[in-house]
Amino acid sequence: MSVSSDELRAIVAYQIGALQGICTMHQAQVEYVKPHGALYNTMMKDFTVLKAIMLAVKETLADCPLMVMATPQYEAVERLAQEIGIPLLFEAFSDRAYTDDGYLVDRTQPGAVHNSVNKIVSQVQEILQTGNVTSINGNSIALKVDTICIHGDGEHATAIARAASNNNGV
Repeated sequence: MSVSSDELRAIVAYQIGALQGICTMHQAQVEYVKPHGALYNTMMKDFTVLKAIMLAVKETLADCPLMVMATPQYEAVERLAQEIGIPLLFEAFSDRAYTDDGYLVDRTQPGAVHNSVNKIVSQVQEILQTGNVTSINGNSIALKVDTICIHGDGEHATAIARAASNNNGV
């Protein structure tokens, strides 16, 4: 689906507004915004898309952070966020393999998703202790990380969260 930057900005702003309404009904507030799936991956490779999303967040939630993928190219993302005036949260993934350039391996590729609790916990420990992640090819990649995604719909999500937090003082 192809939409203009202005259309994307309006769509994201509308969705954030709907979420704000739901939160208000339940005496809650939006703590951060994270686009999902393909939009999340696209925004990290297409700064036109990223800028449209940043503007939508800024215009609807002012100081609310946008969650973005932790990659070695974080400085360019930070510069754009500073220009727009929006805080960021850099997110690493516990259960996903990384390419040598610091992006997620496409889910269609073998080894893209880690299924072993030990492998996932080991990757979380590496990220927390060193600030690095080992790529699918065995290369060490430096990441700026504020938060780590543990997919809650995974079979072992609770065990992974417990093991990762117990072993890392989280």
